[in-house]
Amino acid sequence: MDPKGAVLLVAESDGSASTVNFGSSGVSGTELSRLLEEPLEKLGIHLLPTAGHSPMVGEPLPGLPLADAASATLASDAGARLAITVGLSGRAEGPIRGTQLVGHAVELRIRVLDVLAREAIFDKQLRLSGYGNDDALAHKMAASRAASKLVPALRSSLASRVPRDGAGAAVSIRIRGAQGWREVGAIISKLASTQGVQAVNALEIRADLIRLGVSGNLSAAAIVSSLRRARIPNGTLAVMASGNEISIELTITNTSQPILNG
Repeated sequence: MDPKGAVLLVAESDGSASTVNFGSSGVSGTELSRLLEEPLEKLGIHLLPTAGHSPMVGEPLPGLPLADAASATLASDAGARLAITVGLSGRAEGPIRGTQLVGHAVELRIRVLDVLAREAIFDKQLRLSGYGNDDALAHKMAASRAASKLVPALRSSLASRVPRDGAGAAVSIRIRGAQGWREVGAIISKLASTQGVQAVNALEIRADLIRLGVSGNLSAAAIVSSLRRARIPNGTLAVMASGNEISIELTITNTSQPILNG
């Protein structure tokens, strides 16, 4: 699994025609998928193709083209960690009084699954409108407005999930025993609130190992002292240091995992 990998699964309708960018009938891109691809790639995400992978048959979530289970399966088949599923439905609103323009309204829902952590990490709905000389241009403007609204929120939610270059990381932390992202998130939150820590980056993400890089002016021993006061959801942690390497062993008392919808 590519720890930076994601599949972008988009279904878009302008009220007269519908397109999807996945499955056997998928096209290379919809208006919205093209608007989202560049910002996601700038965040360090590797967008992986889903050509040749057919989604599971099942009832989709409201406002989306797929259920969670189907999105997660497409991501896993492509070797991606994240499934970004988007549904956009548009409708013509007719002439705008006093102008030669027409209006177009869209409703959008986007949901991001972390397949490794088995949880939804982002879910947002928007209603926006656009205008233009014809309905196609008005739809394009509405889709562009939706993308510009989504990108900052997506950037904030995905930043801690995308592994970054480890250059400059003074201390490396290896975490074993995590059952989901909640435990890792608790460790990252503790580090981020520790005075002297400047940045925490995910460097490697596997089912059996999470590796973080910590930049700042603290020694490994000082970081260990802070981590030992961290509260882990439904578990405990043992922390040891050797030079600039810190090892964390998690013991989770409740191993039940969030079940994805669908």
